[in-house]
Amino acid sequence: MANRKVHNYLAKMFVDMSMNDIDEINKKIDEPYQWLGRYHRVLNHDKRPEKMDSIMITHGDPEKEMVRQIHIWLDENKDVGDLLEAYLLMKKRKR
Repeated sequence: MANRKVHNYLAKMFVDMSMNDIDEINKKIDEPYQWLGRYHRVLNHDKRPEKMDSIMITHGDPEKEMVRQIHIWLDENKDVGDLLEAYLLMKKRKR
């Protein structure tokens, strides 16, 4: 799965929020990993914005919901996450 930097990078392309705010949302989404491990996606990964998963993280803010939806989509599309992660590593090495 894509790391949080990849989640943040992709979300920043679509929403006008600070990277700190985006990172905070992505951190909250994966918080259950601490006690559920790889099964953490049973919480906070429901696509429906009206569900409690969404409301507790986004408080009804549409931009925050967009970050959440991008996070879920990226988790479901592992190849895209792997590609973006490779791109960010390559970009970092060129500096």
